[in-house]
Amino acid sequence: MRDYENPIYVPRLPLKIIACAYILWFVVVPSVVLIRSGQLQGLPVFIAGGLTLTGMGLGALFVHRLILWFHYTFFWYITAAFAVGSGLCAGSIAVGLFTLPPIPSVPLSPTLQAIVQTLIIPGAIVGIVILVLVFRPRPRPAAPHPVAPAPVPTATPAPVDPAAAIRERRRKLGLDK
Repeated sequence: MRDYENPIYVPRLPLKIIACAYILWFVVVPSVVLIRSGQLQGLPVFIAGGLTLTGMGLGALFVHRLILWFHYTFFWYITAAFAVGSGLCAGSIAVGLFTLPPIPSVPLSPTLQAIVQTLIIPGAIVGIVILVLVFRPRPRPAAPHPVAPAPVPTATPAPVDPAAAIRERRRKLGLDK
């Protein structure tokens, strides 16, 4: 089976571009907004939540691939271009155009602490594992070795006499004993 016929095949370059766009959307932009607002106490929660959403987004890509069973590689390049363009738009809107009012610092309630401990932190770990799998180096396949042609068996010389040829054929077929 060729790679593009595999239902979960995604070309490596667009997958890396999509992963970088998700990191931009869900980790970098919220972190920059928090840093600009001067409220660094929420930064670990925002980063963990962003990594969780990144893992969920990449997982949704694979589920989408399995459901639709596309055989066309160009779909992923279009998705990668859309992810980069919308990530850049989100970054420019969030960081450059708006001055955000200060976010009130709210201490984490026990319920929110439980949510962070049970969902967001493990989700961030899963997101990191998915990113490691996306960006891992792949070994290059070895160059194929040239195949030596099979030796051609030498044919026995055919008898010149037609009667001898018939006798030889009958002997090979086991009709004459």
